[in-house]
Amino acid sequence: MSSTEYRANVRDMKFILHEMLNIGETVLKRESFKEFGVDDINMILSEAAKFAETVLGPASKEGDREGCRFDKGKVMSARFFVHNILPQVFSLADGILSGDRSALEIAEEAF
Repeated sequence: MSSTEYRANVRDMKFILHEMLNIGETVLKRESFKEFGVDDINMILSEAAKFAETVLGPASKEGDREGCRFDKGKVMSARFFVHNILPQVFSLADGILSGDRSALEIAEEAF
C-alpha cells in the first residue's frame, strides 16, 4: 500500500462506538435497533471500510488530481466521482430504503 492510499481506521471507530459511546448498552437497546448486536456493528464497520478503501479511495486519486472548484455558485466535483460513485450510492440507497427484509428472514440454519 502506498502512502497515498486511503486506509479506514476501523480500530478507532470501534473504540469510539464501543468504549466511549457504549453503543451496545445505549443505541442497540432501543426498540428500532433490537435486532442488531455488537457483532453486526463490527461487520458493518468492516464492510464500510472495504468499500471506502476499494471504491471510494481509488476515486479520490482522480479527484485529488482534478480537484473541485466553485463555478457560478455551485461546487463542481471530480467527474469520476459523479459518473462512477454516485450512481452506485443512489442504487444502494434505493435498495435499502425499499424495505426489502427478505435476507433477514432466512433461517439461521441456512448458514
